[in-house]
Amino acid sequence: CPVGVYEIKDGKSSPVKVEECLVCRACECQCPTGAIQVIE
Repeated sequence: CPVGVYEIKDGKSSPVKVEECLVCRACECQCPTGAIQVIE
């Protein structure tokens, strides 16, 4: 994420700055399991 919306804790991604999301979908593209989905 270019603006740091997600933080890795204990090997899991947690959204910590949702209000900063640009809806660029970089997180969706980078997630190897497809577990992240951006809803506009």
